[in-house]
Amino acid sequence: KQTLRRAVLQALWQGKSDQALALLADYRATATNPKALAELEEYLRVRQAALPNYRQRRAQRQYIGSGQAEKANDPKATAAAKATIAGCTSAVTRSCSGWP
Repeated sequence: KQTLRRAVLQALWQGKSDQALALLADYRATATNPKALAELEEYLRVRQAALPNYRQRRAQRQYIGSGQAEKANDPKATAAAKATIAGCTSAVTRSCSGWP
């Protein structure tokens, strides 16, 4: 299973979803949980067009994760947390008596 897992993940990392699906299809006859395997195959088939080539994206320094979006939300989250602690009803309008 670990060998299959590594091979499937490597294929997906390289954007080779056809290869990953072929590996899973070859494993189907010996699968211990055919239902889970079928679900994974269907999941990959449905999303095949949207699966990126992560190796290529990384080489081009394109961000893979959501770190950039989360970082942009940090100031908003901090303001909302401060407003909640101060007992404000709205962090946007800062309508409360305890806002600094």
